[in-house]
Amino acid sequence: MTTEDNGEKSESKEELFETKHLTSQMRTDWDKKAQDNPRYFICTPHWKSEEEFDESGRETASMILGDLKLGYESRALEIGCGIGRVLKHVAPLFAEVHGIDISEEMIVLGKNRLSDFSNVCLHLGDGATLNPLSSGYFDFVYSVLAFQHMPASVVKNYLRECHRVLKPGGELHFQLTEARALRRFLHSMSKWHFRTALSAFRPLSDNYWKMTGKSPTHKFLTGKSWTKYELKSELTGIGFHDINFKRRVISQRWWERALLGSSSKLRNSLNVSCTKREDRSASTLA
Repeated sequence: MTTEDNGEKSESKEELFETKHLTSQMRTDWDKKAQDNPRYFICTPHWKSEEEFDESGRETASMILGDLKLGYESRALEIGCGIGRVLKHVAPLFAEVHGIDISEEMIVLGKNRLSDFSNVCLHLGDGATLNPLSSGYFDFVYSVLAFQHMPASVVKNYLRECHRVLKPGGELHFQLTEARALRRFLHSMSKWHFRTALSAFRPLSDNYWKMTGKSPTHKFLTGKSWTKYELKSELTGIGFHDINFKRRVISQRWWERALLGSSSKLRNSLNVSCTKREDRSASTLA
């Protein structure tokens, strides 16, 4: 349950306790990953060399920015910045670029990696809000390969926080995992995993959050997958409009690509862009 305070949603005491418990787990997990092998856990397919890792950041920055039209005097924020894989290539295009991450270990590594950029500022976050960042400060907020590791309650809180820190008319771009029952069903059937195939049509609860991965040392916390309907409803309720979706699916099976989407470097992901509504009351007074 949530309560209303001056038109803004706030968490109940139970939700706040649960969120703090979840974010504590997230911080411990990502601090350990930063100590073990930060490049691998940030961008698994491109971790083997600094050059490959850096080029993947350049490609991701280009994908995120797309045809975004903002002046050099604009300010940008990345949520889940890690050690600055993407931020490094966004920084030259903005007057100020801020990054926030739940892992203190990642922030330390990021500050060292981005020490040549005078317009970059990294912040240690609490894992659920964008404190201590000011309201209405940023023109552009983005996040990639971060929300997919969070439970839905944390993602929803971040989306509300994105609305808070954006200027009216500011843009939010983010990526997370899309819930596509048909894709999961076909993929499981192709491997003769009948029980898994049948569970593909079972909706995931908001508190779905589990450790996944091929080996004990290469595990990831994985949050719930989202449908376009869920995201559009959530974003509209918060105060965003002009909501656009771009689906990206990767598969080695030609029939999955033909039925479910084109190949891309981001597996089963949904890229979302939206805009914070202009303050109509302010424009009327002006």
